[in-house]
Amino acid sequence: MHLVPNNRKQILPFLPQNGRVIEIGVAKGEFSHEILLQNNPKELHLIDPWEFQQRDDYSTDANNVEDNEQEQRFQDVQKRFQSMINAGRVHMHRDYSTNVADQFEDKSCDWIFIDGLHSYEGVKADLEAFHMKIKDDGLILGHDFTNHAEARRMKFGVVEAVNEFVEKYNYQFVLMTWENYPTYVLSRTPDSPVVQHLLGSCFMTASSAINLPDFPDKMKFEHRTVFMNDQARAIPTFTLKDDD
Repeated sequence: MHLVPNNRKQILPFLPQNGRVIEIGVAKGEFSHEILLQNNPKELHLIDPWEFQQRDDYSTDANNVEDNEQEQRFQDVQKRFQSMINAGRVHMHRDYSTNVADQFEDKSCDWIFIDGLHSYEGVKADLEAFHMKIKDDGLILGHDFTNHAEARRMKFGVVEAVNEFVEKYNYQFVLMTWENYPTYVLSRTPDSPVVQHLLGSCFMTASSAINLPDFPDKMKFEHRTVFMNDQARAIPTFTLKDDD
């Protein structure tokens, strides 16, 4: 895996263009807009229930707003992308992700972006339901790969779920962005032209990159928070696992 200073918006142009893309967890549609602008997909499928959820593992998430706000978000997203919806380029699925997974054929999507429920069970369910929907050389991206104090307060289980998934299904980490709320990229074919283009483009546009070939097999990840002048910065820290 490579740790790169690019942010999630900056890697969008380096992903497969003019493809079929799924975004799980849309909220206000801000990142959806960036996908359309920076990646130019032929089809973008937006999946979100846009409803308040009364569950312990989502109670502290900032996007779990009341139903009236959820409805407003849905209407705003629909209005924002109406012309592309009419053209068949954007497809909105107002439902829970695992309910609509069967609407997509296996190996039919170029890449997916998972940013829905951030609990261990939620991330695990999305990965399990959608990983077969991408092509053999497709990519899985996900947001908020972090375990810093604020993430733990919000009951995030992204790190645990993704690490477990990678081991179980023989995926490999391609890269992780250096952000307070990082994005990860997974692939089954790390030597494919798709992955090499992504990495090469990141290397050419970034000032540096850190290679971590032993993650997650022999290394563990901790996001440590540093405070200075009323600002917080999460520092990615990788250490060797203890031998059992």
